[in-house]
Amino acid sequence: MVSKTQWRAIAIVLAVVLLLAAFMTGLTGIADNINPVGELRSDYASFKKDLDALGDNDKALKDGKAEYDEKKAAYDELLAAYNEKYAQYEAADKKYNEDVLSYNQQLIAYNVGKNQFSSSGAQSAISSGRAQLDSGWEAYNQGKAAYDQLTSAVSELESKFIPHRLALKIVGSKAGIDLTDSYLSDMKAQLDSAYTRLQQGESGLSQAQQQVNSAQAQLSNMQSEIASGPAKLDADGQSVAAAKAELDKEKEDLDAKAEELSVYEDIEEKVERSRENLIDEGYGTADNTTAELLSSAKKHESSLHWAYLKSLISFIVTYAAHLSAVAAAAAALILLGKNQASRSFKLAALGAALGAVSVIASLIYGSVDTLAFAAAVLAAVGVGLSLNIENE
Repeated sequence: MVSKTQWRAIAIVLAVVLLLAAFMTGLTGIADNINPVGELRSDYASFKKDLDALGDNDKALKDGKAEYDEKKAAYDELLAAYNEKYAQYEAADKKYNEDVLSYNQQLIAYNVGKNQFSSSGAQSAISSGRAQLDSGWEAYNQGKAAYDQLTSAVSELESKFIPHRLALKIVGSKAGIDLTDSYLSDMKAQLDSAYTRLQQGESGLSQAQQQVNSAQAQLSNMQSEIASGPAKLDADGQSVAAAKAELDKEKEDLDAKAEELSVYEDIEEKVERSRENLIDEGYGTADNTTAELLSSAKKHESSLHWAYLKSLISFIVTYAAHLSAVAAAAAALILLGKNQASRSFKLAALGAALGAVSVIASLIYGSVDTLAFAAAVLAAVGVGLSLNIENE
């Protein structure tokens, strides 16, 4: 039969072994189970943060809607005016570039025309033609004068009743020619032909002179336009550049106003995304207001909060009581070794009570912890047997 002394020894030895094991499991339990508590806290904090942000943003939207609508209307009006001015600027810039191209083409055409006119020798050819025609007219006039003199002499003799044939011989004799009607007829034909050719020459020369004069007039007009071109292009270019500078300044102002509007629009987007998330998670439908979605989600927030608090409290109580029970039981055994059995029993009883608290708290937490309770109970049994033995 086992004696009380033996039972006491067994209880104390088992208590020491279990206390060591309980201390180690307490430390590992804290390390292993603190993360789930942190995850619950993170889930709660994240969900609460999202709901708080949605509530704040929704309030900001309502409070700032009137101001936003006013600024947006003013911005749209300024933007429309800017776009109209920009379209006018683009048209002016396009015309300026076309004018520059046209001026360059005109300058090239003028230089080419001027060089061609200078190298063609048109005016010299006309002057030469004029001289030839003048020489031809001189020869024609001499021939015409000679013809008129012959015919006049013949007519004068015929007026004195000298026969025509005789008159021809007399005039021919004086002129030293064989004058006949055929001679006069050929002479007349040659004069008429020469006159016709001279008239044609005059017409051709006149047309050539007109063409030269027209070319000179065109070159002169082109020269005048080219001479005034750079100043006009420079003025147009400065006007276009000034319009662009003004538009750039207006664009900066518009961008600044758009940046102000984007703050409100960003909040709108955030609210819409948050609403979609809540709807996807089943807290309402698109027909619900934001306030209704928040009200529904707040219930889940409360459940997350309670789950976190329960887990945290259970964790703290479980492992605080666990380690406290181990400490109390270990202290009880130490006092027992110093022959302070009465104080040792009180500490052992406290350790057992704390161990019981640890068991209850661990049941709430979801992970049963009985090792500290068992170690404390065995320590209390060992101390109790020691007191009993002393009293005997």
